[in-house]
Amino acid sequence: MQSGGGLDANGHTLTLKGSSPQTLTGALSFFRLTLDKAAMDNTVTVVGSLTVTDLLTINQGTLLSASDYVDVVIEVAGALVLTKDITVSGNWTNNGGSGLAFDPKNFKVTFDGAGTPQTLGGSQSTVFYDLEIAPGANLVLAKLPSATHSIVNNGLLTEVQSLTPGTLYGFLIGGETVPTAVTLRNFTAQAAGGLPLALGGLLGGLAVFGVLRLRRVR
Repeated sequence: MQSGGGLDANGHTLTLKGSSPQTLTGALSFFRLTLDKAAMDNTVTVVGSLTVTDLLTINQGTLLSASDYVDVVIEVAGALVLTKDITVSGNWTNNGGSGLAFDPKNFKVTFDGAGTPQTLGGSQSTVFYDLEIAPGANLVLAKLPSATHSIVNNGLLTEVQSLTPGTLYGFLIGGETVPTAVTLRNFTAQAAGGLPLALGGLLGGLAVFGVLRLRRVR
């Protein structure tokens, strides 16, 4: 598919099917885009730029793309492989069946929704390379992500955990991978019942711009 002419999505969904490799060429924009290929290793490659203004759903198949997305859903037999940095202004749901469901390579994912809270969740934890929350964005962590290189928070990052006295918990970073650096702005950690709070565990360092607050609420 090429964008030499024009395509009016008109609020509808384009579904890509079949087992043969498919290529989308040019500057393309869809309202909803769904991959429903015959198998997980059947590929759709974007050569150029892709914008999905409502919902990207990868039910089955592999999408190789660098794009601007709103809502992203990766299902059990789906996979998303980045070819450049991407932005997400809506929710991110990773229900992939393995670690192959999302491959960031060495590229960044920026959550840049303005005003409305964005949810990062799904049944699987997502491993990013670079993860950034843009100014004005509000990212709610329903499932702990991890990052292998860096995390930069210029917006609002929200995570709720149930704490047990005497047990160590990691804020923001889940799984086995630990980024080399984390950058936060106006960071507040609060624990009820007088539980102790401490910062540590980063291989590189923690940079906080603005106010750092550690609170114990009795």
